[in-house]
Formats: sequence, C-alpha cells, structure tokens
Amino acid sequence: MINKGITKDMASRALKWTREAGIESRTYFILGLPTQTVKEMKETVEYAKKLDADHAQFTLVNPFPDTKLLEMCKKDGEIDVNWSNYTMYTKSKKLPYVPSTVT
Repeated sequence: MINKGITKDMASRALKWTREAGIESRTYFILGLPTQTVKEMKETVEYAKKLDADHAQFTLVNPFPDTKLLEMCKKDGEIDVNWSNYTMYTKSKKLPYVPSTVT
C-alpha cells in the first residue's frame, strides 16, 4: 500500500547492522491505513518492540490531497477533507481519517 520497497526482514537486518555499528536507530510507523485491522496495528507495535530501536515513533495515517492514499481512504472509511484539521497541533478531537475496520 505504501510501496516502500522493503520487507520486515530487510528492516530487521538494517537495525541489527546499525546497532552493531554503534549508530543510534530510529524507526517510524504509520497506523490506521485503509483495511488495517486493530489486530494488525497491535502486531505492528509488537514488531516495533522486537526491533528494539533506540527511538520508535508511531503516527496515524494522514492522507494528503491528490494522492492515491486519499482516494483509498475515501473508498474505505470515514474521512474529513477539511484540510485545516490535518495538523499535529489541532484541538479537534476528530481524527481526519478512521479506517472502516476500526469503526
């Protein structure tokens, strides 16, 4: 869906090599992608723990205008297209996008 071009095994090996080289490791994960279930989100968190990076960051999916991801989100679940709500600092209690699998 995100087309990163890497596998979990590749990421695990990269983290291992980073640790062996004494380089601080940081990982970033997106939760709430279209069709992603609560179970899959929990598996992502467990995978992150297993990687044991120095820092792990989790964010909720944030589909941007004119992207394939936005079109997928529109087809899948509830989405707010008021772009002023798309900020980390919003006071809104409503998420911009909620997958149909968690509603």
